[in-house]
Amino acid sequence: MIIIAAIVAVILNVIYHKVFGVIYFSFGAIIKEWFVCFVIALVIVGALFS
Repeated sequence: MIIIAAIVAVILNVIYHKVFGVIYFSFGAIIKEWFVCFVIALVIVGALFS
């Protein structure tokens, strides 16, 4: 299930970058963005498989 969540996180990140213009000012911003995408992906996958 973690692998599926990681794939969904990548898809969410790609969609996020297509919708919003993103400019990074630090490496922490990149980590935070990926973490948020992964958490949202976990919620989506958890809701689908529960």
